[in-house]
Amino acid sequence: MTFTSVVHDIDVGVFLFFKDCWGKWKGFDDAVDVLAGNSLLKAGPILVMIWCMWFTRSGEITRRRTGIVSLLAAGCCAALFSVMLTKVLPLRPRPMFEPSLGSTLAMPVWSRVSSLPSDHAAMFVALSVGLMFVSRTWGIVALLDTLLFICLPRAYIGLHYTADLVVGALIGAAFAYMLNSDFVRNRFSRLLVEFEAARPPVFYGALFVLTLEIAELFQGARQITSVAARAGSWALRGLIVGFN
Repeated sequence: MTFTSVVHDIDVGVFLFFKDCWGKWKGFDDAVDVLAGNSLLKAGPILVMIWCMWFTRSGEITRRRTGIVSLLAAGCCAALFSVMLTKVLPLRPRPMFEPSLGSTLAMPVWSRVSSLPSDHAAMFVALSVGLMFVSRTWGIVALLDTLLFICLPRAYIGLHYTADLVVGALIGAAFAYMLNSDFVRNRFSRLLVEFEAARPPVFYGALFVLTLEIAELFQGARQITSVAARAGSWALRGLIVGFN
């Protein structure tokens, strides 16, 4: 028995366990469905923690703020890296759309990429682990919130296998540790903290837009990128046809 087959058996077993629970408590199912899809409930708690930590005046303000800049960068990098992996990895249908697991649901367009890894797990674990470098207590609270109210609902309704979430979480934790190194903090994050002191209107305007995109898992940026890529493709084809 190979490692891959063991992981597959665990993934299928966990999904079928949750699938057997569907419909037994309709109110619970509805609540989980809302948790899995509502951006405010998913991102609101951790973003409130981050903003509160940013404006806390006690302790080492500069060190705390460089840590927050680093964790935001880690969340963005983890989300981008995980999305790139879903584009290049072989298609792994989400369990809720897998016919071999008894699903009769048609796979929507948004789901026609690999479910491995989970970009939600990657980004929110990166933010949570990064927050531990700023405040261990609030970081643990954020990580528990991520596991219980972001990752678990996605496994319950079949948006991801367990392995998708684990791999996403490992990606997020890795970026959190890399971007909270002293080298990154002192060479890059500190520059943005100094920019905040010099140009607060520009800094906070950009920070607001960034946290808004984080709350939506960069859906706005993804749509713009997709349209720009299609437009570039059409323009390139036009040039090729023109030269021919």
